[in-house]
Amino acid sequence: RSSDAGRTWTKIWSKPSTAAHTGHLAVDPVNPERLYVSVGGSGVYRLNGATSGSVDAGTLSATPVGSFARPGPIAVSPDGTLYVAELAGGGADGSLSRSADSGQTWEDVTDDAYRSAAAFPDDLVVPDPGTVYVALNGNGVIIGRPSP
Repeated sequence: RSSDAGRTWTKIWSKPSTAAHTGHLAVDPVNPERLYVSVGGSGVYRLNGATSGSVDAGTLSATPVGSFARPGPIAVSPDGTLYVAELAGGGADGSLSRSADSGQTWEDVTDDAYRSAAAFPDDLVVPDPGTVYVALNGNGVIIGRPSP
């Protein structure tokens, strides 16, 4: 965490991400003290109050959200909706899920076009609540508009 535009940093968690296309962060624009972390080989976590304290020191909690076996990129839309791209693997296709309640419940918004192209997404951007951009590993970008 940096409070001086990146000149100095404070480590808030020592949780390594174990695979390529993993290890992503997203700040909730509705609640800037809320941070989401996607950790390969582990899952997706919500850190509330992330502007102070440390998970390593025990003054900040990392709460698991969802049950993602292969979490990849994550993003939070301007209205606070959380999106998680799950990588393909173990006989399963890649998928895209969203949560409108800080990770308490999830909706799968994967369609056939996403499934056929997004096995290993590199990044997600959600500039408005109705549009998702998925950067692919060497295969371009998917622009999606999941149903409300």
